[in-house]
Amino acid sequence: MKGFKISEKGKQLLDLLKGEPHIDLKVMARGIEYAATFHHGQMRKSGEPFYYHPIEVACILLPYTTDQDTLIAALLHDTVEDTTLALTQIAFMFNPTIAHLVAGVTKFNEAWRRHFLENYEMHYKLLPRQETDLKIIQIKIADRTHNMRTIQFHPSLAKQKRIAEETLDVFLPIAQGIGLDPLVKELEELSVAILKK
Repeated sequence: MKGFKISEKGKQLLDLLKGEPHIDLKVMARGIEYAATFHHGQMRKSGEPFYYHPIEVACILLPYTTDQDTLIAALLHDTVEDTTLALTQIAFMFNPTIAHLVAGVTKFNEAWRRHFLENYEMHYKLLPRQETDLKIIQIKIADRTHNMRTIQFHPSLAKQKRIAEETLDVFLPIAQGIGLDPLVKELEELSVAILKK
C-alpha cells in the first residue's frame, strides 16, 4: 500500500475530522487506505468506486459520533464480507475493538435483521444496550441511509420497494430507538418516495 494517494472523497472526510481532539488523522487515513485498497476494482450500481460508500457511511455518522473506532469500523464495514480482508488482520492493523465492530456489522444481516423481522413488536425492548452493540447499530443505520440515498441506481423497482418496506419496518424503529431522529426522517421520506413509484 506504499505510495497510496487518498482520493478527494477521503480528503473530505479527513477535513471534517480536523480539530477533533480524540481523532488521530493518520489512523483515519489508514482506514480510508484499507477501504480503498481492499475494495479496489469493485463498483457500485451508480458507477462510483465501491469504497466511496464506506466513506459516505462514516460521514453520515459524524453528527452522532466522533468515536474513532466506530468511524474506522464504518470505513471497513463491508471488507470482511466482500473482500479478502480478515478480522484478524483488522485487529492486528488497528485494534480488537474495531474488528469486533466490523464482525457485528457483518453478522447483522444474519442475526439482528432476522431477529427484528421476526420480533418486530418487541424491537424497543430488544434494542442494544451495550456500548459496542449501539455502535454496530449506528453503523448499520448509516449504511442503510446511504444505500437509500442511492437506491435509484438499483435496476429492479420491485427490489427497491422491498428494501424501502424493510427500511420502514425494521431500520426506522431501530433508528428511533437510539435517537437518530434526523436519519429517521430522511429514511422515512426516501422510503415513502420509493413506495409511491
